[in-house]
Amino acid sequence: MDKLAKKFCGFLYSEFSVTGANSYNRLTEAERNGWRAEYCREYPDVLDDVTYIASDLLARRLELVFGAKDERERLSAYAALGKAVADVVARKADEAGEEWVDEGWADGLFKEFREGY
Repeated sequence: MDKLAKKFCGFLYSEFSVTGANSYNRLTEAERNGWRAEYCREYPDVLDDVTYIASDLLARRLELVFGAKDERERLSAYAALGKAVADVVARKADEAGEEWVDEGWADGLFKEFREGY
């Protein structure tokens, strides 16, 4: 388990009492948004991942922004672009969280957190 994964598991444990897959899956939407914000803030390659995962989607959204006929249509296109980016990042953060929580649980990391190692 790498340093970043341990850091994120520690964050999930300390902020949201995550101790494994079951508690991770029970996070409320507000808690998930907190996790997603931390992931975006701390994960250096998140924007590269977004452009790789959703390049076609982002290209279509940008076409709408630059092809807008008036200001109202442009603002609507910007909103759709922002939502598309946020949705992709949220999905990426959720997948990473699931993977790291499973890995942390298998490695006994959450047990270490509880026992104060």
